[in-house]
Amino acid sequence: MKKILEIVSYLALLLVVAAPFMFYAGKWDLEQNKLWMLIATIVWFVTAAFWIGTEKKEGSSDDS
Repeated sequence: MKKILEIVSYLALLLVVAAPFMFYAGKWDLEQNKLWMLIATIVWFVTAAFWIGTEKKEGSSDDS
């Protein structure tokens, strides 16, 4: 489960970074850019809160 949350949070972070480039390239208008950045930010904070700061114990799996 932790690995899935990591992947989703990194994808959300990627979208936070990519959204301004999509706006600059003319692919999205300002409202679309704001919406996708807001959604990605919320997803990032919700998913990252569950795995950042947790230490992996020896002998345990990533799906804890």
